[in-house]
Amino acid sequence: IGTSVGVNAIGVASNITGNAVLGTASTLTIAGATQPAGTVQFAIQATVAGSYSGTIKTQHAGSTAFDTVSFSFTTTGAVASMTTAVSDATTTPSGASSLTVTLKDAAGNATQPLFVDTVGLASDLGTIAASLVASDSGAVSLYDGVAVVVHTSSATAADVHTITITPRGTLGGIAAQTATVTNTSTAVDGTLVTSLAYASGATATGTQPVMAQIATAGTTSVTITGVGPVSKTIRFKVAASAGTANGIAFGTAQFVNVATSSTGTFSTTVTLGGAATVTGATLTVTQANTSNGLLAASMTITQTARVLTPSKFTATTFGSLVKILGATTSTDVTVKDQFGTAMGSGYTVTCYRGTAVIANFVASGQTNASGVATVVCSPL
Repeated sequence: IGTSVGVNAIGVASNITGNAVLGTASTLTIAGATQPAGTVQFAIQATVAGSYSGTIKTQHAGSTAFDTVSFSFTTTGAVASMTTAVSDATTTPSGASSLTVTLKDAAGNATQPLFVDTVGLASDLGTIAASLVASDSGAVSLYDGVAVVVHTSSATAADVHTITITPRGTLGGIAAQTATVTNTSTAVDGTLVTSLAYASGATATGTQPVMAQIATAGTTSVTITGVGPVSKTIRFKVAASAGTANGIAFGTAQFVNVATSSTGTFSTTVTLGGAATVTGATLTVTQANTSNGLLAASMTITQTARVLTPSKFTATTFGSLVKILGATTSTDVTVKDQFGTAMGSGYTVTCYRGTAVIANFVASGQTNASGVATVVCSPL
């Protein structure tokens, strides 16, 4: 680790640069007149391999207060090679395939490019992003050395697509690569499906085939089932409001083809990642035709926090009972959420004689780890 060069701090938004010598406090000033309100991004370029840690203190002009954040990272080597792979070498006409581009150092570790580096992309017959860049956000970002983008095939059966991947900038010494995606002769049926469902345990809303459902916050795998045309291939657009769906960042068009059975039933599973699993995030799956036009059949799933739902509770004793005079009645009550899942320990279940007022209190019990409370009601 150098003692005189240290690390170079770059203000990405305003292209302001300055040197920070290791072990010595340094100041980088961003003029208020040129920096818009919002997030200021910095990149730290290490000149020597190793592990780095430190703090960044920010202070607004005219203020005596500081905001301080800590950081740490371990460097990898410079980019020495590139690997490419497509998720599906064969797709139906207008189908989608993911292209993964990985930059590696001499040891085979995924590594960052410099900010001046890009990787050009081109498909002779299909559609793909024009290039991958070194910025730290978006589907075309190579910030961590890996980018996944969607290639959409042409609408013509049996077309063979050649995707050309060309390193640029300081990566120009790495040879360009190609990948091939071939269209099959399978046609996508545009007949509207009759039903869509997601079994989360909660009650769905809507009118078939346009439905909405909730999923427990943190759900990473969603399987949607339905009924459509018999023995056909149908297509759905997959759109997450945040994070990733099937490894593809939200905001990037994604289509999947699904085969129906001899009775018209089908299912498709979407894997969610990152912010796609937090409370409030949505996944919308919409039927599409062979040219990716959207049809009036969709399922929207919203990640939702669990809440106590009395209508879902279950008990071992219900209704009127005839008991021996003086005998007690033991009831096991399972406390559940809106998905029908037991809530776990720490909840109190109370037995009342008549209306639920303190004067009518009989007994109570605490739920165990399985969400079950045993309440023993005394005789009259």
